[in-house]
Amino acid sequence: MAENLIKQIEIKPNVFNAGPEHSDQALRTILLAFSADPQLRWLWPLAEEYLKYGLQFFDAFGGNAFDNKSAFFTRQFSGVALWCPREFKPMKNAFWLF
Repeated sequence: MAENLIKQIEIKPNVFNAGPEHSDQALRTILLAFSADPQLRWLWPLAEEYLKYGLQFFDAFGGNAFDNKSAFFTRQFSGVALWCPREFKPMKNAFWLF
């Protein structure tokens, strides 16, 4: 896997464009990054709830960045950024799906 990452075109040193094939690993990085976020943990206080619904939550509100070529990651997915275009609107009532 690491060999494939190095062959990709670097945006800046050690920053790569994340396509749909990287979405699972990138979303898991974000899930871990927000694991102590007070608002999200208020929604899902139990770890198994957060792990179950958190990936769906981040995918619903930022997952289209992978298709729009506006998702980025650093080597070994130590950092991830999802940027949504201005015209993006999250799935209607997506919050209530969780």
